Amino acid sequence: MYFQKLKNKQCLQGLHMEYRMLSQEASCAQLVTSFDEAFNHRLFHMEEWVAGKYLMRLVIKFVAEIRLGEQDGLVSVIHRISATPTQRMETESLVERVLEEV
Repeated sequence: MYFQKLKNKQCLQGLHMEYRMLSQEASCAQLVTSFDEAFNHRLFHMEEWVAGKYLMRLVIKFVAEIRLGEQDGLVSVIHRISATPTQRMETESLVERVLEEV
């Protein structure tokens, strides 16, 4: 899957990355399964309805949160301040690998 990686300009610390998928072939369920496998089943899953949309949050404790469903074709990665630069790079690398393979 092709994607475009952007920093969310509203985050002044540069901890919020957005991946805009250029093709939407994968469903939310497929992405959740792929992310869960890539992160060795260490993700906490949370689901909620926000503004009439289904939002899935995948949390890597003390490291990052991956959000699916905020907008069509958007995957958000919000790094925790407590995450080290190495953890942030590893998280982004795994997210990009999943998006390339799906």
